[in-house]
Amino acid sequence: MRLLQATVAATVLVVAAPVLISGFGSAAKVQPLDLAMEDDFRTHYDQAPVRPDWRITRIAWRGSNVEIRLAVPGHQAAGLLKSPIYVLYKSLATVCPAPDAAIWDLLTPDQDIVIRGTTGNGDVFHDLSCRNYGA
Repeated sequence: MRLLQATVAATVLVVAAPVLISGFGSAAKVQPLDLAMEDDFRTHYDQAPVRPDWRITRIAWRGSNVEIRLAVPGHQAAGLLKSPIYVLYKSLATVCPAPDAAIWDLLTPDQDIVIRGTTGNGDVFHDLSCRNYGA
């Protein structure tokens, strides 16, 4: 378990650095979405569900972006972190709305939807920008 935690911590520093530099990092304040917007996001994910073993645990503003907090079972998170980076990106990007999805109309062009992959205990293992790496 300690090896997994060390691997996760090291990978987050290396992989998440571009996201942190762009202002999305953990220092940004988390704010709830207004109820109508949260309902729109929940409806979107009801119609385009994530993998059955993955779970959306929170949808909220983090800075100027919408954060989709995604719980991934620990063994899968560890497997993704050991995979080539494109496999990690491709896997998390499956949670991103399609570029033409109506949910994007709720955001301005400078706002993003960021998938924040977490392990079962809530530790973040990667942030993925849907505008940059989405489907």
